Amino acid sequence: MADMQRPPEGAPPQGGQDPMSANRSPFNPADAAFMKKSGQMSADMSFGQFMESSFGIKWEEPLQTAVQKMQKNVQNADPIKKMQNIAGSPGGAPPGPQQGAQKPMPQGRKPMVQSGGLAGIMSQMGQ
Repeated sequence: MADMQRPPEGAPPQGGQDPMSANRSPFNPADAAFMKKSGQMSADMSFGQFMESSFGIKWEEPLQTAVQKMQKNVQNADPIKKMQNIAGSPGGAPPGPQQGAQKPMPQGRKPMVQSGGLAGIMSQMGQ
């Protein structure tokens, strides 16, 4: 039973760059709670330590790299985006219904006028 708890040979150590650790974000409430409980975040750490342990940003890194890492952390605040990043799919999940996409109208119904204000509504009522 103890063998099942040990990581496999060649596996990254705890807190390494496995997909789950690499996509942990302090902006995600569940991740923030885990980071606090595991000691990755605490009130007595320095700002530099916080930036490195929470976001992976080192002082010596170029600003562009730091911004990219911060954007990824903001993206990982959303659980769906986080799972897409963990899965490593560059395009994300298969496209679902998008905002602005119109659903097919049932047969026999006329589509409502999208513009025209009160006049458009009144003309729809008269038809």
